[in-house]
Amino acid sequence: MPPISQIARWTLMVAIAAVVAERALAESDRVFLRVPYRSPEDLIAHTRDGGRVRHLSDAWAIVEVDRVSPQAYPSMLIGEVREGYEYAWTVGAAPSVTGVDTLFVWGDYALVGAPRGEAERLHHAALPHRVAPLGVIADDALRPFAAPDIRVSAGQRDAVADRVLRAFDSARWEHSVRTLADNGGTHSRYAWRVRDAMLLNGHPPPDHAADDAGDWIAEQLRSYGYVPEEHTFPYSAFVGSTRAATFHMRNIIAERAGVGQERDEVILVTAHYDTKASRTEGWETRWRDMPAPGADDNATGVATVLEIARLLADIPLGRTVRFALFSGEELGLIGSRHYAHATRDAGDDIAAVINIDMIGHDADGRFDLHVVANRRSRWLLEAVESLRRVIDSPIALLPEVNSDFTFSDHAPFWWEGYSALFVAEETDFRSGEFPAFYHTSDDTPDKVNFAYGAEAARLIAGIVAMLAAPDAAPGPSALPAREQVSVLGAVAFPNPYVIESGVPLRIEYRLADAVDVRAEVYTAAGKRVFGVATFPAPSEAGVVLWDGATEEGEPAPPGLYFVRIEARDRMGTPHLRTLRVFVSP
Repeated sequence: MPPISQIARWTLMVAIAAVVAERALAESDRVFLRVPYRSPEDLIAHTRDGGRVRHLSDAWAIVEVDRVSPQAYPSMLIGEVREGYEYAWTVGAAPSVTGVDTLFVWGDYALVGAPRGEAERLHHAALPHRVAPLGVIADDALRPFAAPDIRVSAGQRDAVADRVLRAFDSARWEHSVRTLADNGGTHSRYAWRVRDAMLLNGHPPPDHAADDAGDWIAEQLRSYGYVPEEHTFPYSAFVGSTRAATFHMRNIIAERAGVGQERDEVILVTAHYDTKASRTEGWETRWRDMPAPGADDNATGVATVLEIARLLADIPLGRTVRFALFSGEELGLIGSRHYAHATRDAGDDIAAVINIDMIGHDADGRFDLHVVANRRSRWLLEAVESLRRVIDSPIALLPEVNSDFTFSDHAPFWWEGYSALFVAEETDFRSGEFPAFYHTSDDTPDKVNFAYGAEAARLIAGIVAMLAAPDAAPGPSALPAREQVSVLGAVAFPNPYVIESGVPLRIEYRLADAVDVRAEVYTAAGKRVFGVATFPAPSEAGVVLWDGATEEGEPAPPGLYFVRIEARDRMGTPHLRTLRVFVSP
């Protein structure tokens, strides 16, 4: 939940937007409503007669409908839908770009609208530079959903460990990151730098740096025995209502067909290969030659997809694994939106999507990966957590269910009703751990922690391989039953924890169900210094505070400590999660 100040801010913004929109209704045929719901099915009625669901949060949706009397929805009205405008979410303060309207503020996100020409400037402006388009939610995303029964036997786990985890090539992964960042000396993969570009404003044509990167990716896939496909799609840039240019970009797709009974089910592994340096001064006019190496964002993700493709090339898999490398992500998820809609139209059975975006930067020395799901994808998040427990890896997973996080290529698959996860080094754009070189010309290979990135890529490879594992003799499932206890996520902060600050260490956790919980703090030598239990936990989430004192009442000495969170179901079955905390005097 947002803090009270943010709630007040949100309430004020909704009130202001409602007044402005009500005055403008005479000029607008469509409006945005904020509609609460209990089940996504409740929203299907709003899609009749031309209505469209544009955003799906956990308890409310943004719906675009035909204009009717304002008195019909006074508390739901957000604003008008203007002809020729584009709408997107931004992170942080509402943008001050000329012509950009702020319609709605929710926590750290602002919903903005702008004429098409000004909307393009949002992607070039130094701030904000984290922009995600407002979606169009397909009916399939609103209907009842049954999660696939993905089970992994002990024999399959052993086979994956032998043939994938041990065969992961860290040096090859690093070489791919460096090659993509250099990209033949152009040091850029900006999506407008393509061969097939038609400029109508008299400006010089771009080179083909993005196409060169796509060619290299396709060649790598061919060298592993795949027959990659190229899906081309146009993107037009506007100045006001006038089309100034059209660029034809490419998605690179390859597939390893399954051979088991579930061979029609597809595990889709994705990453975007385009880059931008919009936070570097001069980018808006110098994108044709300015470096945008994108070593972390997102050569690390592309290198991971390529290494998984290599590892799975000669392994018989039960499910089909498809690899998709997208262009246009930095322009508003253009490539993934195109592809997700095409797969839905084709009726493809996409069982799971794993989207990898930035896994090469480690700011605090803790090797962890953030994994984000929406409500529909929660089953997949639980499956991945369970598979992680049977893989020997130094990487900890930090799971999160956040339907509002739409700032990467997983989001279009959510909008089409598929289960998808976002995997990254960090998800909090305001965190001190988020890289300062993001979207700048300084996103170079020397900023990548290759030891961390390779371990993260190796773990993802193992999880993907087990999700698509071949048929095997019946064995114990690696996935927990739905009713089994699970700690979905936990965090301890501030970290490092300064005892003399007077601020307690805050330990937060999220559970799959309301169960008994115990939180304890141990020294690196294994001595317990603090413990508290709830029987049972009052809800599916909880908070425990530690004031830094040992059980003897003395201040804990500085050093490394472990926070241990244990949840038990009614049968006493435990599930553990351990965090590291550095204590300072």
